[in-house]
Amino acid sequence: MSILKPEPSTQGASITLTQVLQLGITTILILDYSFFLSQQGTQGSANTLQLAAAEYGRSGTSTAVQKAVEDVLSQDHGDEKELCKMILDITLQNRMSKVAKE
Repeated sequence: MSILKPEPSTQGASITLTQVLQLGITTILILDYSFFLSQQGTQGSANTLQLAAAEYGRSGTSTAVQKAVEDVLSQDHGDEKELCKMILDITLQNRMSKVAKE
């Protein structure tokens, strides 16, 4: 799967909720890491987004996000607020800038 292009579902041309969530979380994580890199001042601003996307692809974070999204969606929640909290937790737990600071 390309980092910012969800693969078509096996059920026709529609995009699944899993793919939408993965794409949204991926976008947030890449933008967050890009901002982190720009604040470090080590790269030119034109390269930070490309570097952040490349690092996201290399880091294994995409696999962790995919598994976490699938796990969350496989659970039976009747509460939309709880689902939103779980999605936010996935995003916060997989921030690459957090790892870079440690």
